[in-house]
Amino acid sequence: MDKRINREPVRLSATTPKGGEIGFESYKVEQDATIESITVRFYKGAELLVEVLPYIAGFQERRRKLIDGADIIKGDDDELKFKTSMPVLKGESIVMQYQNNEPNDTTGYDHYVWMDIELDYMGGEERVVL
Repeated sequence: MDKRINREPVRLSATTPKGGEIGFESYKVEQDATIESITVRFYKGAELLVEVLPYIAGFQERRRKLIDGADIIKGDDDELKFKTSMPVLKGESIVMQYQNNEPNDTTGYDHYVWMDIELDYMGGEERVVL
């Protein structure tokens, strides 16, 4: 990360295999920042069977939710945008946990999902949030 740039986009993406297995994609933060927004994209055909749980994996195995009021996000041909102002510390990880609940037989499909995160490094966690 070039310290002259105040914001950085990060994309986590995965092909979610059918059958209900839980998977993870993550990004380790290299300096204190604030997460300004999260966008989750589900493609057509997911039919609310693909679930995404975004969170911060903190120190000492502590997890912090990224989106108030939403534990699990589901969609079908949707691009869901969430504004947030969540501090994240150097060394913590932003995690996209995903699960595809399509049946693991000939009727089920794998699905692709991505999550974009906008990090703001200006002031990091010390930035005043009103």
